[in-house]
Amino acid sequence: VLPLLALLLLLLPSPSSPRVLPDGFRPDPPRFFVFGAEDNATELAGRRVSRGKLQWKYLPDRHAEFTVVPDLVDGPTANQIISLLEHEQFDMDLDTVDGLATFEYYLEKNGGQEAIRGIPGKPDADPSIASARAKTRAAVAKIVEPIMETLTEIVNIAHNKACGKRRCIPCFSLIRRYAANGENTNRTTHDTHFDEQALVTAVISLTTHGKDFTGGLYVATGRGYDSRHFLPLTVGDVVLHQSDLLHGVEVLTGVRWSWIIWFKNAGVPEKCDSVDRRKWTQRAAKQGDPVAQYLHARRSHSKYKLETWLRRSAKAGFRMAQNELGVLLRDRGEPTFAQKWLTSAAQSEPDAMLNLAMMRLRGGADEDPDGTIELLRKAAHLGQADAMTNLGVAHYKGYGNAKKDITLALAWWQASARPEATMSAVSVLRGGGKNEEATKLLRALGLKGHPEACNEMLRLILKTVDGRISDLTIDDVQEGLKWAKLASAANGKIPDDIRSYQIALQERLTAHKHALASKSEL
Repeated sequence: VLPLLALLLLLLPSPSSPRVLPDGFRPDPPRFFVFGAEDNATELAGRRVSRGKLQWKYLPDRHAEFTVVPDLVDGPTANQIISLLEHEQFDMDLDTVDGLATFEYYLEKNGGQEAIRGIPGKPDADPSIASARAKTRAAVAKIVEPIMETLTEIVNIAHNKACGKRRCIPCFSLIRRYAANGENTNRTTHDTHFDEQALVTAVISLTTHGKDFTGGLYVATGRGYDSRHFLPLTVGDVVLHQSDLLHGVEVLTGVRWSWIIWFKNAGVPEKCDSVDRRKWTQRAAKQGDPVAQYLHARRSHSKYKLETWLRRSAKAGFRMAQNELGVLLRDRGEPTFAQKWLTSAAQSEPDAMLNLAMMRLRGGADEDPDGTIELLRKAAHLGQADAMTNLGVAHYKGYGNAKKDITLALAWWQASARPEATMSAVSVLRGGGKNEEATKLLRALGLKGHPEACNEMLRLILKTVDGRISDLTIDDVQEGLKWAKLASAANGKIPDDIRSYQIALQERLTAHKHALASKSEL
């Protein structure tokens, strides 16, 4: 067993302006892990590494653990990877964690490129797209192959008990890009989550905190602002963790590039897809580990086992399980038991605060409107985006002690950054005659890959000529096709009118190109 390197947790000043929410509330500034105690460092596969742990607030015997391997990738190599990919079109299918465009680029799956085509929602299902990306992927693969070999050895040593005799191998490799600058056309956050699809995750930083970006990857023991602890990674640093580490991303300023590898104990690439993920947490769940019980529930193949393991985890005090069990019981028509579990979870989990508030609102007569708003407000102060959205609705309508205030409603919707909140803000701004502000919000949401916003931007272009495509300038035709392409990339359902417009726009552009070619020949 390797010795555990203590990590010094310091509360550092915020690297950017302090976060201020629409009602003036100021959450605590970001907290950062500082890796110190050089004489306590340990070696792993010939490299000095740090191992850290984060205490769960309400589970006294449970820690969230991770390992930091410094400088696995040197600066020139990281820059070379970025230079090969910075002009590539990143995927914009909607993420399973938060429903926003992924802005990711797969390098390989199951040891090669071909299997990427089978990943649901990915544009590589189109042979022409897969073919166009093949050369870039091959060039990146040549660079990263020796790094992946070294990292695989480190993973199997660091997590030898979990990987076992079959060995852990990289089954997925992808690049993610976050940007909080300019038009902000990339995503800036990735909601707090567990990597349920991986036994071990490696996150390799290709840029440097404090130089290229601020914020970045954080580890957590809950889904609120108050549970986040950022890891100030530099180029080439690797964070290794198993699927029981709660984590997320929030880029406050700048541009962050990261390389993610998901490992499974498959032994060989051909078995990556057939690994039974339930076995990863089965033993620990049976031994009473509440986090393992929760993950085991999430990986169950039946509703009965899902509920059984959620109940065990909830009874052991894991509040994320209590929240999900409460939602399950609410949806099954058992409000009394649902309220019991949601109330318990709402002691610290913002998702439970939101769900308890929404249960009151949807239950008919709300006996305590002020209390409902306070639940939403408390969740919003902890960073729960859907609570911010609903708090905006409360101020728009004037509910409980949320006084009717359109300006405050708009501010909460913008703070939420949820697509549905932004679309509500667009609607209200238009209703108030503020079309320019509405279009600015709509454009920003469309550039982030939201299909409804993209479709609406195309409609706005067509509205200027009452739908007569022949009256559009070629620049407008190309702009319209850009929005249609973005909507398609997000795998959104394309309405019939948009599909017809897209065909007509493409025909108009093709005719224009033919006319230019004929003129050139003359």
